Amino acid sequence: MSNNESPSEAVNKARICNADAFLDEFERHTTHMDNKRFCFIIGAGASKTSGISLGGELAVEWLKELHFQEAPNGQSFEEWATADNLKIPEFSLNRVADFYTNIFERRFEGRMDDGQFWLEKKFGNALPSTGYYFLAQILGNSKHKVVITTNFDNLVADAVLQLTGNLPRIISDARIARFLSPQPRLPIIAKVHGDIGFATTINTTHGIEQLDEEWKTPLRRILELYVPIVIGWEGNDGSLMDFLTKEMLDDQGRSLLPSGIFWCYRNVKSWQERLEQNPKLTSLAKAHTIRFIPIDGFDEWMLRLARTLSKDNPLQTLQTQQKKRMNVFEGNLTVELEQIEKSLEANPNLTPKQKKDITSLNEMLLVHNAQKEIDIIKRIDKLKDLLATYPESLLIHQSLAMDFHNIHKSKEAAIHYIKAIELNPQSAPNLGNYATLLHSEFNDLKQSAHYYQKALEADPKNPNNLCNYASFLDHKCKNYDSAEEYYQKAIETDPENTNYLGNYAQFLIGRQRFLEAIPYVDKAWAKFLLWNTMGVGEVIFSRWLLACVLKKDSFNALGRIKTLLQIGFDRSPWSFDNMLDSCLPKLTNEQGELSVKLAAAILDETKIKDLNADQNWTSVQAIPINTPWPDKLEK
Repeated sequence: MSNNESPSEAVNKARICNADAFLDEFERHTTHMDNKRFCFIIGAGASKTSGISLGGELAVEWLKELHFQEAPNGQSFEEWATADNLKIPEFSLNRVADFYTNIFERRFEGRMDDGQFWLEKKFGNALPSTGYYFLAQILGNSKHKVVITTNFDNLVADAVLQLTGNLPRIISDARIARFLSPQPRLPIIAKVHGDIGFATTINTTHGIEQLDEEWKTPLRRILELYVPIVIGWEGNDGSLMDFLTKEMLDDQGRSLLPSGIFWCYRNVKSWQERLEQNPKLTSLAKAHTIRFIPIDGFDEWMLRLARTLSKDNPLQTLQTQQKKRMNVFEGNLTVELEQIEKSLEANPNLTPKQKKDITSLNEMLLVHNAQKEIDIIKRIDKLKDLLATYPESLLIHQSLAMDFHNIHKSKEAAIHYIKAIELNPQSAPNLGNYATLLHSEFNDLKQSAHYYQKALEADPKNPNNLCNYASFLDHKCKNYDSAEEYYQKAIETDPENTNYLGNYAQFLIGRQRFLEAIPYVDKAWAKFLLWNTMGVGEVIFSRWLLACVLKKDSFNALGRIKTLLQIGFDRSPWSFDNMLDSCLPKLTNEQGELSVKLAAAILDETKIKDLNADQNWTSVQAIPINTPWPDKLEK
């Protein structure tokens, strides 16, 4: 194959693959073809919804740190960030992602250990998004057990461990790459650029340009047996991309990937544009058959892939695994306390510190046992009994505060929140929950604002407090600019949370920014795992209002609301006033009357009877809630 082929020739060789057609092929090969396996090549785009920045975003962050350190006073970031100032040839701020390694080297020049620490601090506490759990479901329950990734994070391993209870084999250093088995019993993760928790990550220009020789034979064995599915990877690095392009060929230059590569991409940029703009991808398309699959995103795609093999809900599996771990912990703690009691009998002369430790362990176990009570009133009684023995227990006071809060016993909740805050003044959850109680139950806006500020000082990145404060600014203070800032901060901190996504969508609808709200409604919907919640009702109602305003089919939303109201769900204080004020002028009279009744029924179960008396509502046919939407609002 000649080296002077143009991008257009690569475009002609590549193929588009319909997502539904690939799902059928994936299921067929999994079920009926024992000798065919798929592996997953995962890039940074897959981790975006887990709160991990893309390479280009990290590069900008490092550049801004350098700008703060080096730029003359008054020189803007855009004026300063040039090839000459950075001493990076051909640098352009418009192509900042292409210079990721150069910028990393410039930022941490002479102190690469600081760069490693920076990455550990940035990514070490990241939690897997829903897509990773569905990937773990595939890895744990099928023959497709191999992941090859350029990512440093531990999201795949974390999800596999939580979901299956087994730690996958992690190969994160070329020196142990020979243990990369092509037929593993447990899931295996090949981290070709290293791991934030092991030795060092590969971030330098030299490291990214060429794959270590120790990786090549093991990867070749894998890829000759597995069909690669690429997700969230742009293919910009020279190491893995050049290996695929140049080394997965036989002596005659023919591809050693007989089934080619399935390359998943988001439609923000067409596959033709990707080929034309990325020379490395162009070269790969010349060497191998690439079938491009348009997808909505990593999480949505992994859900669809996993559902072709299993209808099991990973949330239930996670709960089962967590219960097993809790039972082990509880059993160990009980044994430890029994041993301590025997030791006490043999040696009653303990130091004050030993006595305090024993009391703390005993309190921990007793509170845990009390919290296992499902009936909230009985649970409160058990906790109150314990309080007589442990009057200064932070665990008991914060548990009672939350339980009283949930059953709207505001005065009792306030007493225990205040005591819990006295015992631990820096507890962001207790400060934030008390702030919410103050405005929702006592309408004390001044004190509520004060405690929200204290909560955010204690933990500026607590997403629940960020979102609750945003709602407070939105609904109570009408400070819409600040509200939007905090909604966005909450989503940035926890991009997967359906509550934060749904609340921000409602905010945007309330500001008549209807088209901007659509992606947040859609994303919130894609993340739901439980369907009988108030959050689901809020998102369906938001989608119905958007459909009405945009003159789209609204009956699919109404059918889902009807099903949800028939099933029933737990309600909590909320308001649709801003959305209704924004939408009512744009609705027909019938839609307007129905919208008020729908809002009331979602917020208050006793109002369902008024809704059922509406003739427009009685004609609505119930629809299973979690069926895919037949239309897209933006079209």
